[in-house]
Amino acid sequence: MFMLTYSASEVLRLVHVGLLCVQQRVEDRPNTWTVVAMLDGESSLPSPKRPAFFIQESETTSNSVLPLPSSTVNRVTLTQLDGR
Repeated sequence: MFMLTYSASEVLRLVHVGLLCVQQRVEDRPNTWTVVAMLDGESSLPSPKRPAFFIQESETTSNSVLPLPSSTVNRVTLTQLDGR
């Protein structure tokens, strides 16, 4: 069994890039080449904007559990290929 260790700065960079990839507006999300450059440390990291799925807590809901929707519609199609 292998034990991998990462520095805190590496983990923070990964989380930061992940947040950039889930921004609300598609135009604000980095393309694949930019993500690779950011992960390699070759590119600066802009501040992420609001993520696509964000629930803001208010003072009235901070102590209560927020209900989650039972289902969502996201226009994704999954195709399963079966062998003969």
